[in-house]
Amino acid sequence: MSEDVVFLCDNCGEENLLAIRQSGDSIVEFWEDCPFCSATNLVHVERDEDDNSEVWCESSFRDGLHPLATVRNPTGN
Repeated sequence: MSEDVVFLCDNCGEENLLAIRQSGDSIVEFWEDCPFCSATNLVHVERDEDDNSEVWCESSFRDGLHPLATVRNPTGN
């Protein structure tokens, strides 16, 4: 079963409509690109005991967030 949720891009403020598959988890987080400004947003969906959803996000363009931002040094230096 899926649920339509709306989040505002944290970078440009545009509304984004998403269909997310409901899981048994009360908190779900995932990365989603804004189709308007291309910012990658960390989207949080939190459900309460009555199955009401609260959605908010953080932009990768602020505070250095990005799913690919972790830099690993293979030489250990």
